[in-house]
Amino acid sequence: MVVKVESGKRGTPSRRVRLEDVAARCGVSVSTASRALAGGKGVRGDLRSTIIETARKLNYTIPTSIAGRKVILAASNAARIDYGRNQFTFYVLDGLNERAKTLGVELVSRSIADAGEQIALLNEASQDKSVVGCLFLTLDDEAVLTLTGGFGKPIVLINGDDPAMHHSSLTPCNRSAAHLATQHLLDLGHRRILFLMRRGRRTIERRFEGWQDALRECGLAAGELAVEVADWLPDLAAEAIARRIEARGLDFTAVLAAGDSLAI
Repeated sequence: MVVKVESGKRGTPSRRVRLEDVAARCGVSVSTASRALAGGKGVRGDLRSTIIETARKLNYTIPTSIAGRKVILAASNAARIDYGRNQFTFYVLDGLNERAKTLGVELVSRSIADAGEQIALLNEASQDKSVVGCLFLTLDDEAVLTLTGGFGKPIVLINGDDPAMHHSSLTPCNRSAAHLATQHLLDLGHRRILFLMRRGRRTIERRFEGWQDALRECGLAAGELAVEVADWLPDLAAEAIARRIEARGLDFTAVLAAGDSLAI
């Protein structure tokens, strides 16, 4: 959390005090400043006091400590353990575990396979006073979000979004990323760029839109250049491309894949 502070000079706009500012003023790393302000372990008592006092003098809002408490991480089985379909999740989980350790928070993983399991999870989190909130990893479909209505603790969507904006979310900018990737291929001279995808999630639809945007800006039509697969598996992607070539010939010069496993 950050707050605005005035510079003290007439006509000079205010700026936001960041955690980096507190860390720099104290001569420590950002992670050390974060641990100190969050009540995490591994910071000397005198240094912690200095960092807290510096933050107060800079009008940096000190977050409430959640050290020693729990955050429930809810994800589908495929997102948690199936690296054949989704290698990206491995790095997300690694980052979450590292950050939880820094903050002294227990990250409790739960698999969500259906609505019943989600309801049970939300009931558990509501009743457990040690739980401060939930993280939903790659869970953002309408059915899932509908069940969260009235839940009294924070829910943050990771690698997902909430069109109604009831929940905070953290996700890559999928549309602009796909636009940049397509533009790179266009700059190399390609004009027939196949888009390989599995539809269903909003994050993938944003990538699809970014591909279309870049083609449209160059006066090119996407036409029938989108190829869909039934699942995020390399073998299915290869089969889809083979069928395309067999049916239409080599009518494209490049492929933009919507995910790592399809690119493989």
